[in-house]
Amino acid sequence: MTQYYAGKAHRIPFAMIGGGFGSAVGVSHRDAAQMGGVFELQAGVFSSDPKRGREFGETVGVASQRCYATVQELVQHESGRKDGVRLATIVTPNALHAPAARTLMEGGIHVMCEKPMAISRAEAVELRSIAGQRGLVFALAHAYSGYAMVHEARALVAQGAIGRVVMLQAQYASGWASLPIGKDAKRGALWRTDPAQAGPSSVLGDLGTHVHHLTRFITGLEITEVAAELTSIVPGRTVDDTAEILLRFDNGACGMMWVTMAAAGNGNELGIKVFGESGQIAWEQETPDILTIRHVDGTAELRRRAIVTNSVSATMARRRPGQPEGFVDAFANLYRNVARHLDTQSTACMDALPVIPDARDGVFGMAFIEAAVASSSNGAAWTKIQGD
Repeated sequence: MTQYYAGKAHRIPFAMIGGGFGSAVGVSHRDAAQMGGVFELQAGVFSSDPKRGREFGETVGVASQRCYATVQELVQHESGRKDGVRLATIVTPNALHAPAARTLMEGGIHVMCEKPMAISRAEAVELRSIAGQRGLVFALAHAYSGYAMVHEARALVAQGAIGRVVMLQAQYASGWASLPIGKDAKRGALWRTDPAQAGPSSVLGDLGTHVHHLTRFITGLEITEVAAELTSIVPGRTVDDTAEILLRFDNGACGMMWVTMAAAGNGNELGIKVFGESGQIAWEQETPDILTIRHVDGTAELRRRAIVTNSVSATMARRRPGQPEGFVDAFANLYRNVARHLDTQSTACMDALPVIPDARDGVFGMAFIEAAVASSSNGAAWTKIQGD
């Protein structure tokens, strides 16, 4: 197993923007970043309320003087410390991603940002430009690409195990918002159903960007056109909660994507099937250690994580075969890979670094959302995605 263990003196100090009391995604980020001793939480802006932010920071071991009221204050103080944070993780509502990332990078701090990267393609392009000009790492929290068997699927497609990709079917069907969201709901549910905070498409920003990235990550293809219908299943809801999208890829392949947060009774059903000329590969997030490979002659095989020692999944594994890995393990793989990027000073070594979701992925994700929204507003007409 490939691990990245660091002694306490060598852990990378990081901060969090958001992720305070009641933040489920904040817990995932903190646990994943610190798993294996890679990063250590040293500072943060944990709440828009400075008092609550300081109270929360102290509960997770952050010194009160490093619990800041604003991102600007964090940058000002941390950039002047010899032990200042090198990375900041942004887990705020979508509309705050770009302002926070801009301030952090202008202060020389690397960024891990929750998806979507911004609320417009223009904002995403600006952030990518800043990261490039300053030589900073900008990582996106597409944690599902950290699963070992997702890397296995990517390798198999690249090796031609199913021939040329001709068709794809993907879904992310969650049920967390299948009922109306009341005023007393958790803050995460409130801002995700507020158009001003969620961005141009709530369901695509929250769930669809994951499917979009996973599709591109596994197949190596780009989606060039979409025909989309964005709707709201729950009466009275002011944001979309469901999207049905037809896809066209740059190699001529076709596909379908179904994304919803209103599938009553569902948990976190993210799955993808990639069809090639000679077979298919299927992966589901709720059974992440298994990859199903079906051949054109009707035979099939189940490939399990880390059983085959020379497989890609074995190099990614954190647990022994038969001990299930989960979401935080996948997330921790992403943070471990980000740490490797931070530790690499020589550009000559860049080709050997693991692939991480980056600013380019963020730009493509926002371009995908904008094209889908435009298509839906135009009767689901085929609409080109503006890439680079």
